[in-house]
Amino acid sequence: MKDDIDQNILCEGYSILKSVTEDFQKAGHEVTTLLDSRLTKLKDDLKANNLEINSKQNNTPDILNNILKTVDLSLIIAPETREILSSFVQIARSNTISLNSTPESIDLVSDKAKLAETLDKKGLPIPKTYFFTGEDEIEDIEKLFKTFSSSLVVKPVKGAGCEKVFRVKEKSKLKQALELIRRDNPKERVIIQEFVEGIPVSASLILNGVDAFPISLNLQHVSLDSPPESSQYYGGVTPFPHPYEFEAMNLSKKAAELFHGLTGYIGVDMMITPTGPILLEINPRITVPYVGLKRISKMNIAELIVKAATGESLPTSFETQGVSSFLKIQLNALKTIRRDVEVVCPKIQINGSDMNNIFISLKGNEESEVQKILAETMLPLNIT
Repeated sequence: MKDDIDQNILCEGYSILKSVTEDFQKAGHEVTTLLDSRLTKLKDDLKANNLEINSKQNNTPDILNNILKTVDLSLIIAPETREILSSFVQIARSNTISLNSTPESIDLVSDKAKLAETLDKKGLPIPKTYFFTGEDEIEDIEKLFKTFSSSLVVKPVKGAGCEKVFRVKEKSKLKQALELIRRDNPKERVIIQEFVEGIPVSASLILNGVDAFPISLNLQHVSLDSPPESSQYYGGVTPFPHPYEFEAMNLSKKAAELFHGLTGYIGVDMMITPTGPILLEINPRITVPYVGLKRISKMNIAELIVKAATGESLPTSFETQGVSSFLKIQLNALKTIRRDVEVVCPKIQINGSDMNNIFISLKGNEESEVQKILAETMLPLNIT
């Protein structure tokens, strides 16, 4: 990890790690994790065999390689950016049974340009999409603005979450968005899509490398911001009943099954418009809704992942009980923590400074009960 740890990714990633660890332990597995030396205070919170790594030594691949020789199964939780996920999965596959998708399928769907091309060729609905290399002139990209009747969404071709994702409503902001995306890499490829009005959702799926079984539709809490502010993903609610629920789940299944090698648990981001769902992205890894699903699932999701990834079986049904909300909260927006609210990612101190975020999860019999608990727990989210 870098010295400048991304607080959003850390908060979400740790919440997933803790949730998955608990599920594997309940399924009877002994769990070993790698924990950055700056996060040692989380050892007591993360009840597993935690092996420390020193990020300054840049030897994580070597440590990972040695550890994986001693285990039966492996699951890599990492972002797709800079090929981190696929490169670590490659190490895992060389040493043990991997519960992740293949590196090739990870790289294919993580490239938003290649993904959009494939989905479009197969006739699946996506927003109007264009992509540009670092060689394209800003003037040529700005000409594109005139062809859109609505605002644009501008983002890097390879990225995770809402990092460097911008909604551009006026031409003057387009150049600023491009500069922010390419600040660290002038040759960064960029994807530009028409902004589509609707409800942001994701589907969670279990796959065996060929076939997919959608287990839930999840509402997403997202703020699409204009530059210089990057967009934010806060969490969501699961399950999310909607008149287009069947169509959305079926569309996510069709999209995922186009890419052989997707295995275990993945997420598919969509927008539900007045005329139906539209595909946005495929996330070839465990996604944040796992944190909420864990609280309401009648089945152990970790067990489902193991069975699917090892060729045993895909689930044929998935039952939940109640409604779960899972949210990343800034500490200054926190009112109080009720007993029925689980702090999945606690306040973390790095290099002597407190991080701004915690991650919470809660459960209610219905969404109205969940919203009441949230109103007592935190200030309203800034979602536009």
